[in-house]
Amino acid sequence: MKVVEKECPNCGSSIEIEEGKRIFKCKYCGTTLERDKNEELQVQVQETALKFFKYTFAYMGIMQIVGLVIFLIAFLFIIGIAIFGFMHV
Repeated sequence: MKVVEKECPNCGSSIEIEEGKRIFKCKYCGTTLERDKNEELQVQVQETALKFFKYTFAYMGIMQIVGLVIFLIAFLFIIGIAIFGFMHV
């Protein structure tokens, strides 16, 4: 089971929260807190984004990604010039 760390709003210590648990308690000051659904979704989105970038770099390689980024920038620049040209004809 995965463990997520959160800062206690009362004393500032680190609280370890097991994935899926909604209620947790600070072992230092005893503050009981409830994890909100929005926070759980945010953690899932961050983990998904991290996995995406991890696998992208692992499978594509850094040079292919740099090449793709340069291509996209050049493409958007050319499209921008074309649109600008058509607007001022």
